Amino acid sequence: MKIKCVFLFMAIFTFATSTVFGQGKPNTLESNYYLPPGTQLVSPNGEYTLIYQDDGNLVLYRKDKKVIWASNTDNTGKPGMASMDSDGNFVVYNADEEVVWASETGNNGPNCIVELNDNGEFEVIKKGSIDEVLYSSQDAGWGWNKPQTGEYDNWEVDMSFNYLALMDDLSGKSNNELEDMFRQHNSYCDDCIAIELGNRYIAEGDYTKGFIWIKKAADSGDERGSYKLANMYYEGLGTPVDYKKALSLYRYIAGLNEGVEQISALRENLFNVQNRIAAFYFFGYGVKKDVKKAKSLLKEAIENGSSAAQVNLNRYFNKQSDNNTDTHNSDKITNTGSNVTLEQAENIVDEHNRIRSDVGVGPVTWSNKLAAFAQDWADQLAANGCAFDHRPNNKYGENLFEGTKGMYTVVNSVEAWGSEKQDYTYGPLGTTPQSGVVGHYTQIIWRNTKKIGCGVAECNGMIIVVCNYDPSGNYTGEKPY
Repeated sequence: MKIKCVFLFMAIFTFATSTVFGQGKPNTLESNYYLPPGTQLVSPNGEYTLIYQDDGNLVLYRKDKKVIWASNTDNTGKPGMASMDSDGNFVVYNADEEVVWASETGNNGPNCIVELNDNGEFEVIKKGSIDEVLYSSQDAGWGWNKPQTGEYDNWEVDMSFNYLALMDDLSGKSNNELEDMFRQHNSYCDDCIAIELGNRYIAEGDYTKGFIWIKKAADSGDERGSYKLANMYYEGLGTPVDYKKALSLYRYIAGLNEGVEQISALRENLFNVQNRIAAFYFFGYGVKKDVKKAKSLLKEAIENGSSAAQVNLNRYFNKQSDNNTDTHNSDKITNTGSNVTLEQAENIVDEHNRIRSDVGVGPVTWSNKLAAFAQDWADQLAANGCAFDHRPNNKYGENLFEGTKGMYTVVNSVEAWGSEKQDYTYGPLGTTPQSGVVGHYTQIIWRNTKKIGCGVAECNGMIIVVCNYDPSGNYTGEKPY
């Protein structure tokens, strides 16, 4: 299983093989699947791309980046998803789950797909003994908010919104070519070039050059660059540790104005900023220590849906979770057996136990033996060019995670797996709706699992997290608890 977001993030587990947003063919979207912002369908010949952009617009591009079709939904609220609903309707939702565009092909049942063809059209097709085309982008024309005729002639969308497509285009160029493009402003998005160069130098271990290029993006106000720069100041990568500068950038990202203490308008994929800001106040990093303010920020982060904030609230203030079950690891971890730090190991155990306690199963403890086993596989995956496969003939349960370094932390992997709870229906595995996309979560809550151990490795600007479980879970036909 692979999950992709705007900043690359993938996860895999031993039970299921389907993706969150599609399935085997890259040009089709099946019933009950969706495209989150930044993901796309690609025609078999590679000439056309249908992408749900970060601005909420669903756009069909030709290879030369000319727009063929658009839903014109970029001014309809924060982006949500483009979904092939179970009734046969292909729908664009905003973040408030409001329909902002639809193919209007509902009431056709679950055997419908979206398919992007080599001729540059996408269709909603009802599958059967004879396939029936319910909607064609060529026949239907532009989206509901279509402009006056001719307004879109030779129109090109600002590619800063089409981040994945642009970054893919830049990836084939050398460092020197990218630096020349940046100096000549020969791109849709100079910030994207700076981030690409920064990521490359960081992956090569040249943190000084990486810092220089990430700072260029941040100085222009780019939020991606600002977040990475804040992490580099916080961790002292390519620059001396500077908590004041890191805190200033985290505040900017979180939507904090000077003197305003509430967190607002935080991008979902940057929720860890809230925990970082709270840590600054709790430990007095670059700011006067203020435990009350740290606690207030953590509580607000919890209200915004951050499970990591609940873990940190427990850790910092030694409180119990809402269901009065102590989720903190009672066995002090003195060494981890892997590249995972002591703090990361404790956070991983805490987050597992928080998720397990929500369904009433007992806690797990850290195993150095499992951690060493997981580290060995993480190292092998990194050595093989960031491969993303399970260890063969593994007697333990296994969850995998891969995400961009600086954008995701080790504990984010557990949070990502746990987020599958929203799609989980209790019952025997393999017999319930969405069974194919909740295997990470069911492994975490498996009743018989007692020990966990995790390893982490780096490769090409990515982090790879491997967690093993003993006894293993995810047995088809059995209930997790």
